[in-house]
Amino acid sequence: VGYVYMTTNKSNPGVIDQYSIDFDSGALSQIGTPVAAGNDPVTLVAAPNGQFVYVINQGDSTVQEFAVQGDGTLASQHVYPTGGAHPTAVAIDPQGAFLYVTNSYVAGASKGTGVVSIFPVNADNSLGTPLTPQPVGINPVGVTVSYFNHFVYVVGQQTSTTGLILGFSQNATTGALTPVPGTTITGTAGNSVVTGFAAGVVPSAIAEEPTSRFIYVTDQ
Repeated sequence: VGYVYMTTNKSNPGVIDQYSIDFDSGALSQIGTPVAAGNDPVTLVAAPNGQFVYVINQGDSTVQEFAVQGDGTLASQHVYPTGGAHPTAVAIDPQGAFLYVTNSYVAGASKGTGVVSIFPVNADNSLGTPLTPQPVGINPVGVTVSYFNHFVYVVGQQTSTTGLILGFSQNATTGALTPVPGTTITGTAGNSVVTGFAAGVVPSAIAEEPTSRFIYVTDQ
């Protein structure tokens, strides 16, 4: 049994479309009716256990937690502030212990540099109190977590002509991020300056393949 969920944004409330998967053909069949999310949901991620889904509502700057019910439909559980403003992407580590959300700005701001919010995930898949946000420079647009190694990568549109990947090691106990060699961050949240690994002109998303050997970035 498998399911596919898709956000529909630019609306308030936005909705999540729900489908079941035919594993012989790959075809999708709609289940239930679209589920209401928050204002302008832009992306989502499933917990590794397959029982919960976390949706990023950009217009509300919130994370919305949904439970996957027995028939595959979603039921809203909790809504949390992201700890930043204008969230853009989300990832969860393979252990299901920490949720990472990229935000364009610090909480309450509409300009400046961005941050990653770090949420511990409780045993019931609710989210705990987030850590102090991690500065990541201008306009972070994507985040991915390694499958086998405790590394987190954030891609951002640092200038109008230069994108960068920032690499971090993950503290497996707290979820905190420490820059790896080749990544530097100076300044404070909302006013940070970074260096990292070149990633095209205007990157738009990032993903890591399951063996944790390669990173892929789309450049719009």
